[in-house]
Amino acid sequence: MKPKNFAYFPAALLLSLICSCTRDFVNKQPQANIIGIPDSATAVQATNGIYGQLRNFSVHVFAWLGITEIASDESDKGSTPTDASFFLDLKNYTITPSSQGTSNILDTYWGGQYVGINRANLVINNAPGVKTLSSELKNRLVAEARFLRAYFYFNLVRTFGGVPLILNDTLINNNNAHRASTADVYALMESDLGFAVVNLPLKNGYSAADLGRATQGAALALLAKVSMYEKNWTRVKSLTDSIIGSGQYSLYPDFSKLFTQAGKNSVESIFEVQSGAGTTCGTGTQYAQVQLPRGSDAPGWGFNNPSQQLIDSFETGDPRLKATVISPGDTLYDGWVVPKDLVNPHYNKKAYIGMADYSACGLGDDPKDILILRYADVLLMNAEADNELGQAAEALADLEMIRARARRGNAGILPPVTATGQSSLRMAIWHERHVELAMEQDRWWDVVRQGRGAQVFGAQGFQAGKNELWPIPASEIALDPNLAQNAGY
Repeated sequence: MKPKNFAYFPAALLLSLICSCTRDFVNKQPQANIIGIPDSATAVQATNGIYGQLRNFSVHVFAWLGITEIASDESDKGSTPTDASFFLDLKNYTITPSSQGTSNILDTYWGGQYVGINRANLVINNAPGVKTLSSELKNRLVAEARFLRAYFYFNLVRTFGGVPLILNDTLINNNNAHRASTADVYALMESDLGFAVVNLPLKNGYSAADLGRATQGAALALLAKVSMYEKNWTRVKSLTDSIIGSGQYSLYPDFSKLFTQAGKNSVESIFEVQSGAGTTCGTGTQYAQVQLPRGSDAPGWGFNNPSQQLIDSFETGDPRLKATVISPGDTLYDGWVVPKDLVNPHYNKKAYIGMADYSACGLGDDPKDILILRYADVLLMNAEADNELGQAAEALADLEMIRARARRGNAGILPPVTATGQSSLRMAIWHERHVELAMEQDRWWDVVRQGRGAQVFGAQGFQAGKNELWPIPASEIALDPNLAQNAGY
């Protein structure tokens, strides 16, 4: 089904960007080693395999948490002092191209993204030649692959800057691949997402069986986020207005339930990594396991703990604090009373999964979705664009929608923001991003793209002009000497 709401999206902008199965699709084993695509069934399997890589440990678990959270001010390493001590290389900005931290985190992360890119390239390059595919399904599968390729490249470019643009599907190391410029990587993402916007259905255009696949709204939201990092505020405004006007999304009424199983694929969800329901082993993630409370009567590894800085950032009475942070003695939504003899003082409640929800395949293969893009983020991007374009009243209206949902009728907390000066309103929007999106793997990149790395992370060792990017792993340069190292390393 093709999208029907192009009235909300400027055609000229769209053209410029293009030119520059059952819910079982999450329960199928990824087809990682398909060579060529001989028929329509294989095309669908190959596309499912790209989604499967999103659940991989290298993409959205250990390295992901280290780069996006532990390196920031809102999270501590967690666990025991000596467990995975290489995370401290990120936390303290002491990482080098050949340190243990690089080999355990950045090299893993680099490789995980490129496996996803290769899987996407396989579909992009081969699906168009499958004669048994209808043109509509063919375009949709390629659009899904191009959306996912853009997502993998977005993760890479925000972490390392310009990286090799691999467009073939050899499934082997690509030697002699010089680093592309950051601008070229962004241009590819814009082209991929422009194609995805045209060829993906709306969220309500999928059957229940395919809920969770990339949608037009997801492509618009990711393109808006890409544009925000480029500081193209006019485009951010246009794209987010399109999503808001589509009628496909709204704020989930109860923030405290948004990250529970009840909030899976909710009205607020724009794109989330789908994890199986426990009926098919190999379709879950370790995302929850590595962050769950750690102790004699607690099942998790205990990493990525909310910091005191984050806790102190919430305004008095903000219910989002209790919805974000687990503390000893808390009674959680499934009735589990958090033990008081835990290894760490606090844990990420947004990563919690009820004790009864663990997969029959065992903890570590659990059905915890990972929410990547949600409507509140779109409203905050819209607010930031409005403010940068001198439209303070519109920005305040977006902020009030988010704060009103958080306060849930309690007029004594979270008063409406009244700042109208561009600088003070900008800080209010950034504060709201910090508390609303806390522990959702956005903080480090957000602060860096705001140009505040040394100001916010300076006490940890962040150096301006160096630590906005992480080093290219020495192991990657050994494989391909044409890779130039980032400045300062």
